[in-house]
Amino acid sequence: MLKFQVLVVLHLLTFFPSLAKGQDISSISQPRMYSIALVKQRWHTGIVGDTALLRCLASVLSDIPPDAQGVDIGWGDSVFYQLPDFHLGAALSALFLPTPAVLRIAFFSSPLHTYLALQERVAIIPLDSIQFHRLCQFLRSQFRKQQPIQNARTVRFYPAAGTYSILKTCNTWIAEAFVAAGILPSAFGIATVDALFGMICRRYQCYHPR
Repeated sequence: MLKFQVLVVLHLLTFFPSLAKGQDISSISQPRMYSIALVKQRWHTGIVGDTALLRCLASVLSDIPPDAQGVDIGWGDSVFYQLPDFHLGAALSALFLPTPAVLRIAFFSSPLHTYLALQERVAIIPLDSIQFHRLCQFLRSQFRKQQPIQNARTVRFYPAAGTYSILKTCNTWIAEAFVAAGILPSAFGIATVDALFGMICRRYQCYHPR
């Protein structure tokens, strides 16, 4: 785990060299760079970002925990996704019967590299300002309502745009988000987590933290 955290920190320093030199980023005239992550944890696939991603979603998220250092965003079937444990019947129903979708918004208070070290698979994706703001626009557009269905302190579910089915899974949705941002050229044929990571890992560095 420590080796993975070191790799993440070194990767981030590649895009923020001023951090290594102790300089003030605001004084450097260079394009702003961002970094997000694609993660897999059990049956959840999500887009993870730090406080920059939180700020860009502030207009659609209310009462962001003051200690939040990042957010994990996913999309899925309205019934199956909100269950605490895997349920075969709900999973089959979600795949073969088109159902309403929800957004899962999970806040975390640990440093980003610590949160990523807990995931099964991770891809670090650098973004320029245009890509980042396009991603933010896509994510904000996916909130069908700004009032959550479930409103726990760290995990919330919101009614989402779109319909979940075997033809459009959580992995398809993330691929569509990446297409909107200019990260991927197409979401065609991406339905499984292996297809999603396969496409991303051809372009960016991927890890298995544990």
